[in-house]
Amino acid sequence: MKKTIIIIQLVLFSIASFSQSENQHIRTGNLFYDFELFADAEQSYGTALNENQESYKAMVNLGNSFFKQEKYQEAEIQYKKATENQIEDKNLLASIYHNLGNSQIKQGEQLSEKKEQKKAGEKIQQSIDSYKTSIKLNPNDVETKYNLLYAQQLLENNNKDKQNEDKEDEKDKNEDDKDNKKKDTDQDGIPDDVEKEQQPNNPPDTDQDGAPNYNDQDSDNDGIPDSEEAGDNPAEPQDTDNDGTPDYKDLDSDNDGIPDAEEAQAQYAISKEDAERILKAVLQGDKKAQQKSNEKQQERNRPKDKNW
Repeated sequence: MKKTIIIIQLVLFSIASFSQSENQHIRTGNLFYDFELFADAEQSYGTALNENQESYKAMVNLGNSFFKQEKYQEAEIQYKKATENQIEDKNLLASIYHNLGNSQIKQGEQLSEKKEQKKAGEKIQQSIDSYKTSIKLNPNDVETKYNLLYAQQLLENNNKDKQNEDKEDEKDKNEDDKDNKKKDTDQDGIPDDVEKEQQPNNPPDTDQDGAPNYNDQDSDNDGIPDSEEAGDNPAEPQDTDNDGTPDYKDLDSDNDGIPDAEEAQAQYAISKEDAERILKAVLQGDKKAQQKSNEKQQERNRPKDKNW
């Protein structure tokens, strides 16, 4: 079979070499096409177009050779170019629009298989428009009517798939949004999305310590943890002085002129005397606990009274 094809190609190429006219190249392309040598036919039709760039016959035939090679986008381009010619034969023009619709619906099917429903729908709709134009030019073409019905059904199915896909995407988005709202990297009670302040690529770092607020338990470095300054509703951190800056980012959250850092130091500081009392109480508690433990141990070591 390969020998036969090679011989046919040699014969056809020899025919082509003796002629340079557009029609001769088209005829040579037709011979290649009949023998299903579509790549060679493509070359011959392309040469014919070089001879005459307005040849709608070369355009259509080149489109057909592309179609046979499943180059549907290239085929569409050639068919469209052909329809721009002044073709008086309505049946011929109808067949070109029919082929145009075929090249578009094939692309739609491919896009649908790739789960690109939006692009697929657009291309299928284009095929529907092409088939309708073809039927207007030739109302008796049963094959085009069948293709139109098929395309309309395909579009309906594609739209259903797109709706399901959109629902899934929306569901995933909602889940992601919920996860983002719940996410709290520094475990301070304030959600990351709040501390990022809609700047995910450049989140605020109030105290400029290199750790952004969403990953810093004391964002303003005032000695008071963000978890305390966040208030009762960390999703909407409290702003005591209502100055627009929440407490966890405000160095003087109550606007009393005393920095929060100083107030925190005073709040958490204890006197030497208090520290000694606490230590003494702890030691006494440990001593009493040890005494009770010894008493229990002795109780366990005593012989129990027996009734004989």
